[in-house]
Amino acid sequence: MDPYEILGITPSSTDEEIKIAYRKRAFEVTGGHMGEELPPDIAAKVDELNAAYDNIIDSRRGNNAYSYSSTGSYGNYSQFYIDLRQKLRAGNYDEVEGMLQSIPENERSGEWYYIYAQVTYKKGRFTESAEYAKRACDIDSTNPEYSDFYRKIQADAAGGYRQTQISSSDECCKLCAFLSCLDCCCESTGNDCIPCC
Repeated sequence: MDPYEILGITPSSTDEEIKIAYRKRAFEVTGGHMGEELPPDIAAKVDELNAAYDNIIDSRRGNNAYSYSSTGSYGNYSQFYIDLRQKLRAGNYDEVEGMLQSIPENERSGEWYYIYAQVTYKKGRFTESAEYAKRACDIDSTNPEYSDFYRKIQADAAGGYRQTQISSSDECCKLCAFLSCLDCCCESTGNDCIPCC
């Protein structure tokens, strides 16, 4: 299907109109839940939208949407990336990583870096994942899916999953000082907060 039809625009649309149409369609398809795990049917529609958007942007930048690798022709990269996303959702991380690594560096798009960031994230290589996600955003700063994922990685790194614990000696000192002051205040009123002191 024609990528312009998928986004509901024409080839004469401006870059800004393309971006707005992409975001509008993505919101319609996902109901605004882009950063969450989507059901397979909705995820497939999102993949189709992403492929259409990437295809249009790449063609406007003069990048070829087709490629040939030493292992054979991939044909349309859009379909290639849709297939990779499906394999990623199925948990075939090693296979996806191998397929991505077969693409020469000079042919790697924002979508390549985004999917590679997803693979490395799923495999627990978070620092590497952040680097690839940032690269995807650098290549295509208008893609909200890339930037949402990059922000998610940054939030995780900033403590999104970390539990607060009093473990440092500084925190212990603060606690002891507080308890000592509390005990003094209690003793001044005739009570005793800490009976051993």
